[in-house]
Amino acid sequence: MTREGAIPMKVYAITDPDADSPTTVGANELKWGRYHIENYLLEPSVVARVLNDAGGLGTKFSETDAEEIMLQAARETLAPLVVHKVQSEANNQTINALRLRVNQNSVNVADDVAKALDAAMSRVAHLRAGPLSDARLRTYADEILSRYEDDLLNGEWRNTFRGRSILKRIAGKHGNGLSYALFRNQLLGRMRDQGIEPPGMKSVLTMILAET
Repeated sequence: MTREGAIPMKVYAITDPDADSPTTVGANELKWGRYHIENYLLEPSVVARVLNDAGGLGTKFSETDAEEIMLQAARETLAPLVVHKVQSEANNQTINALRLRVNQNSVNVADDVAKALDAAMSRVAHLRAGPLSDARLRTYADEILSRYEDDLLNGEWRNTFRGRSILKRIAGKHGNGLSYALFRNQLLGRMRDQGIEPPGMKSVLTMILAET
């Protein structure tokens, strides 16, 4: 028997390890090893075949062509990725500082909320003068940019860049009118047909299957 209201099965959540996801992972919460689950679709042989199918007769994308197309699309997502990363860090710190901390047993609610607001604004001002000052933000942005530029050179971009954004750019530029959703689905179908099982994805699913 199960407790009333309890789900009689083990439930897992698999999330993307991006900046918008919680940093604390629960017992049944796993994370993909790449920025988006779509990053696992960045296989040049598969991308080339799907683009060739979309282009029809006379379209001849090689794996090398597909590799360059993916890399160029990744380069084009660099600036938005840096903005997202720096903005997310500033947002997270600011939101945390703005949380009101009011005694739940307060008998002077208005006064205590007002004091909590003043304290929150003071924390934000402290952030702006310190961790989120112009100089610190510039340093952080430069560090993030340098890290991602290195990833473009060493191939790590396949893991750390936003795969969904990359695929959308490829579909838009080279998909011959193919929508992003259809492009993504055709990539999945080709991977299945070619028996491609990305190691990072397979290891997560194997872990789940071993416990069920």
